Amino acid sequence: MAKILGTVEDLEDYKQKIQKQQKLRRKTINSVKKLLTNDEMKFLECHSEFISESVLQEPLNQVQDIKFKPHSNSLQTLFKNNSEKYEYLIKNDPNNPWISEFKKTKEYELLYA
Repeated sequence: MAKILGTVEDLEDYKQKIQKQQKLRRKTINSVKKLLTNDEMKFLECHSEFISESVLQEPLNQVQDIKFKPHSNSLQTLFKNNSEKYEYLIKNDPNNPWISEFKKTKEYELLYA
């Protein structure tokens, strides 16, 4: 009897999970419909099978092979704007290539020239 009750509880849990996934899927589809035009939605509907198959076939290790610059985002989050970043780098890392790129911008010309 306990085995049957356990199976019924598992079945109910499974049904709730399926219903939750379906609800989230409908919510996502409705959100996408708000953002896209009718033509874009028709395109997605026509190509949805192809898109889902190609995504499933993409190996995970291709995604893991992406290399990021070690300090590309960490310094940017410390500063409110580029001028603060420039002044910090001039004092702490004067050979940073970002400085030479920033010196070519209109922002640098307006602030420091």
